[in-house]
Amino acid sequence: MSWDHCIATSLTYSLPQVRATRHTNLALLTVAILERRALVTSVLAPAWRVQLPYSHH
Repeated sequence: MSWDHCIATSLTYSLPQVRATRHTNLALLTVAILERRALVTSVLAPAWRVQLPYSHH
């Protein structure tokens, strides 16, 4: 089981009142922090594993 799945599952059970999109974002941020061991946005951005289906141009 990957870190992503473990963290997402624990957030779902611990914060049931939070929307699914916020669960996903919080799980992705937590995984990025655990992988990079930093709180700097420029360091966390490459670790953020999200694929957007569209672009905001």
